[in-house]
Amino acid sequence: MIDCAALRDRMPDVVHGRAAWTEAEVEHLAICPSCRVEWHMIRAGALLASAVVVREDVVAAAVLQALRVPPAEPVVRRFSWRPALVGAVGIAATVALVVGIPRHPAITTMAGADSAPAAAVFPELNGLTDTQLESVLHAVDSSVEDTPSEPQPRLGDLDEAQLEQLIQSVKG
Repeated sequence: MIDCAALRDRMPDVVHGRAAWTEAEVEHLAICPSCRVEWHMIRAGALLASAVVVREDVVAAAVLQALRVPPAEPVVRRFSWRPALVGAVGIAATVALVVGIPRHPAITTMAGADSAPAAAVFPELNGLTDTQLESVLHAVDSSVEDTPSEPQPRLGDLDEAQLEQLIQSVKG
């Protein structure tokens, strides 16, 4: 029995005349369709390669001509600041909108005569009367006034006794 892989490895040597088929290999090529197809492809490739004529003088002249031509100047692309500026302005506008939005939008919109924007922000206020809306406004105003306006101490600002007291209050 002939090994197909070994036979395929010998095909280039046979096609170039460096080896010859044995009688068993010729019989195998007659009965094995995959080996026969590969043998036909190897022979067709060898025939095509034999028809190609490489003219070394033409290739050498083309290479020398390409070496004589100086390389093209590299294209230097400059960074355009315009898109970055537009992006930075967009980011700044977004930050200004986010930071500039009042903390309690209901207070600012309900303080005026028109309460529709407040109802849009807080749909649960939609069915309330003016008196009820005023009481909600006063309740919100008093809770805003209760918040300390001075900065709260930070954890890093506390001394050891204050930290210990804070830990004890958290533990319960």
